[in-house]
Amino acid sequence: TGHLSFDVNELPKDSNKWDLELLIGTNRSYDYSTAVLGGFSDYFQMNTEISFEVDSVSQPRSYDQPKIVIERQELQEDANILEVSGYAEDASGITDVIVFQAEDKVYYKGESGVAGRIPFAVEIRLDIGDNPIYVLAKDNQGLQTSKFLQHWRE
Repeated sequence: TGHLSFDVNELPKDSNKWDLELLIGTNRSYDYSTAVLGGFSDYFQMNTEISFEVDSVSQPRSYDQPKIVIERQELQEDANILEVSGYAEDASGITDVIVFQAEDKVYYKGESGVAGRIPFAVEIRLDIGDNPIYVLAKDNQGLQTSKFLQHWRE
């Protein structure tokens, strides 16, 4: 959360408002290792346009990262297969949904960024021992999120 204020030395020419392009970024990802594993940028950067008039307060804006919902985790013990399904959603639109088992990509769906909810379903053959599973989603504004699942097979 942040608030921006501007001190203006001159009035704009030909109008009473300014149109600005604002670049917001960080040099660290929300979940660095998972984001890099997914092929997303290792840092966050979002470009947005703002407009304001002289002596006015602009309306607040909110940017939320995508939401990942896991609806089903069902183990087929006879086949050592884990079925994982759910969806990623965001009001601005989802552009990518990726599922990894450890460092192996087991699911990818790329979208145009206009859909608000993107379902996913994947069958994962579990290895003996530790089976980390990562679900990643990126939205139309460049915001990303991840969800971590852990399964152990004897």
